Amino acid sequence: MSMKKSTGLVLLLGVIAVMFVVSCVKQVETKPEAPVNLRISFLAGIVGVELRWDEVAGATGYDITLTKEEASGSRAVLGPYSTAKTYYLVYRDDVGAGSFSWTVKAKNGAGDSGASVESHFTLDPDPEPDPVYGLTLTLAETPDLASSRDGIPEIHIWGATTSIPGAGARVPGSPVNLNYLAGRIVYEEVSDAPRETMSVQLMVERKGSGVAKRWPDSSTEFLLNGDGELLFGVNDLGQNYDPNRLAPGEYLFWARAAWDKNMQSTKKPFNIVASTDLVEVSLDVSNQKTAYPGKVCGIFPEAQIDYDISVSGVALFDELRYTFVIGQLGVDATGNVSKSATFTGRTAYATSVTYATECTKFATVTVDGTLTRVFWEDATKRASETKLGLVEAFEKAHSFVLDLADPTALLSLELPAGFSASAPASLTSATLTFLASDTKCLQPYAEKINFKVGVEKGSGSWSESFAFFTEEVVLGEGSPWDNAVTIDATYTATKTSATNPDEAEAVLGFAIPIMDYATVTATMSVHDCCCEECTIKPGKCDNLNNALRHATEVSTQFIVDNVFFSKLLEDEQVFVPERFLGDADNPLIPASPTQATLTVKLADALWSSAQWGAITWVFHDAQGNVFNSISYAPTIKATELITGECSGYATKTQVTFVGTLTADPAATRTEKALTLVATALDATGNEFVVELPFLFDTVPPTLTHFTGFRDKVNNHSWVEFKFDQKAESAELAIVVGENTFSYDFNDAVPIAGIPNAFRLPTGITLPYNLAITLKATATDLAGNIGFSSRTCTVSLSEKR
Repeated sequence: MSMKKSTGLVLLLGVIAVMFVVSCVKQVETKPEAPVNLRISFLAGIVGVELRWDEVAGATGYDITLTKEEASGSRAVLGPYSTAKTYYLVYRDDVGAGSFSWTVKAKNGAGDSGASVESHFTLDPDPEPDPVYGLTLTLAETPDLASSRDGIPEIHIWGATTSIPGAGARVPGSPVNLNYLAGRIVYEEVSDAPRETMSVQLMVERKGSGVAKRWPDSSTEFLLNGDGELLFGVNDLGQNYDPNRLAPGEYLFWARAAWDKNMQSTKKPFNIVASTDLVEVSLDVSNQKTAYPGKVCGIFPEAQIDYDISVSGVALFDELRYTFVIGQLGVDATGNVSKSATFTGRTAYATSVTYATECTKFATVTVDGTLTRVFWEDATKRASETKLGLVEAFEKAHSFVLDLADPTALLSLELPAGFSASAPASLTSATLTFLASDTKCLQPYAEKINFKVGVEKGSGSWSESFAFFTEEVVLGEGSPWDNAVTIDATYTATKTSATNPDEAEAVLGFAIPIMDYATVTATMSVHDCCCEECTIKPGKCDNLNNALRHATEVSTQFIVDNVFFSKLLEDEQVFVPERFLGDADNPLIPASPTQATLTVKLADALWSSAQWGAITWVFHDAQGNVFNSISYAPTIKATELITGECSGYATKTQVTFVGTLTADPAATRTEKALTLVATALDATGNEFVVELPFLFDTVPPTLTHFTGFRDKVNNHSWVEFKFDQKAESAELAIVVGENTFSYDFNDAVPIAGIPNAFRLPTGITLPYNLAITLKATATDLAGNIGFSSRTCTVSLSEKR
């Protein structure tokens, strides 16, 4: 029993200990995160905002800081303002109006978070109250000449008037107002004080100038009547704007109290405008309802033009009269049509005329009239009227250029002396001069004048188009024959007056380095200034066979053939040698009976059997003398067409000549350097000279020296010999007494420094001081075979 009690006590004490340990552990608190999702809402009925953010876990409160941007540019910090809620109200009455930025921090017992991201809001001030004026001003345009002007009154002026009898004195050319501004000033009570009699000053200012001037002068003041009212009229800007009292522009007009210059009326805007729209005149020029504002291009030598005019005037006019004149009519352009009429309000007139001459045509509408001027008369303090006579005051003119002719185009071709454009010519230059002319206009020249040059060669032809003022043109640039055609151009253009023709000249200089037959065509296209919009359209029944085109084209051509085609080729394309001997650059003609074959291929675009059948083939020696001991008499093996694009005409006639050559020693024994010469001409006279070098050799090698030796020590023997020319092979034999010994030429060793000299070991002991003979049958490169022999006495010699 006592054991159970002690066990229970132990358990009780353990529980108490655990509870004590737990209660003694301190709980650690951390700082909250910075608030996020800042936002504002404007308050209703009062100027202020509600600042809101999302709740932060672990936060027990929040601090809000405002930063206000002052007008001076500085920044004032307000707060912090503390709250336990997730919003805060800001009132303009507390912080004032302006632009603000704000941040919020969360806080608890561990401290506060960092500041949130900055947000912004603005509290607007109350609008300024309208000022209270003691003077009220009104201005009214009288009479109102244009009521649709957004309510701004205007004084209309006219500056080109002249007087008519009974209409009142006028100074010609000086501006005058046609209406005036009716002004009214009322002194309004702004307090309980009784109204009193007072005077006012009137002010005028050009809008935007910032300079106010008294009106009508610097001293006049106006006394209000007993009702505090003043009526007046404004005809102009007053003396302080002399001499430009009626200068057009935008102005401000107002009144101020003479005793208190801080009391004034509102500033009323008004304008002074020059009356250019009192009369409206329209003048239309057309044909079949197509309008022509500045140019008319007839499609036939005569042009019918329709004129429509209309004239209208404002109600101020008592009477209007127009005069319409059309001039430059008839075959000599001296006739005219005139029409006049008197009217009020609006009138119209239409007519048609036919022009048969070119020039700048004019039509003019002149309008006269009488109108009523309304102005304020200071003496009577009321409006008055007067009559103004306007003589030629309004004029509407229309002019247009009438073009009834095609432009003119001329050309001239200048070739070197002796050449003709109608036949192929061996020329390398040509000059083409183009002249364009029009009675009216060719401008802009680069748009109206164009050129096209073509080089026709059958295949691979060249063509270039270019405009006036292009200084250089190259046709066939990059040709493999290096034969591009270059055109250097110079230009002049003149238009001295409206009545003189417009002329333009182009000089095209052709440089043609190499061309084997080609036709050069040059064309100039000229357009005058007419366009589709200004050309009178033909009617359905008009005969278009003789219609004007307002464009002209002129063209010419010449034929160039200034080279024999074979001259452009490499030697291996022209000459094919076979079975010749020696060096290819200096071939050796073989000796008879061996024969070599020479094939010559000549080609040109413009030649025939008459030319290739006349070719002669001749050999010349080094001195230029004809060498007749050998000849080349080829036959024509083939005639065929080949292609050589870009060199000229693409198709060439190639003739193949084949002949043999052999040197006959029986006929002539000589050795010479020869040149085979032949001249081929094409139909234009261009030549190709064949010059082929050859070696002619009919002389065989022969012995010129022979000596025999025996070594006096060991009795070895040898011979030394020399040929007059190089031997390709030889049969050698040495005769000693009655015995003959044969040797191979290949066993002979050349002796250094001596051409064609050899040393030959005999293999026998030669008898001292006895005669021996060397017999040689030698053959040279050409195939010439010669026999020769030499005899000598054997000498004793040291070993060599």
